[in-house]
Amino acid sequence: MQIAKVLGTVVSTDKDPSLQGVKFLVLQFIDKAGNPLEGYEVAADTVGAGVDEWVLVSRGSQTRHVRDCETRPIDAAVIAIIDTVNVGSHSVYSKRDEAYLGSKSRFRKSLV
Repeated sequence: MQIAKVLGTVVSTDKDPSLQGVKFLVLQFIDKAGNPLEGYEVAADTVGAGVDEWVLVSRGSQTRHVRDCETRPIDAAVIAIIDTVNVGSHSVYSKRDEAYLGSKSRFRKSLV
C-alpha cells in the first residue's frame, strides 16, 4: 500500500462495461515526510474519498482482492481514507488539521 493525496476526479462516459458505476480519482503519492512525489496515478475509489483527502492505495495484482474489484480491469484502488499519519514522534498529517488549514495547507500542489 502507498499513501496518496486526492487531487481530482476522472470522468469517462465511454468505458469498459465492467467499469460502469466506478468513480476514478487522480492521486499524487506522498513520501514519508509528507511531501508530494512527482507524477500522478488514477485509481478506482472504493471508499468515497474526496479531493484533498489523504488515502491508502492498493496497487497491482493485490487490487484484485479489494471488494468490487475482483472482476474488473483495475490495477489501483483507494481502500481507506486516512485520519492521521505519524512517523516516529513526528506528525506528518492530520485530517482535522488539514480541514482547519484549508487552502493555506503546505500540501497544495498542482499536477506537473
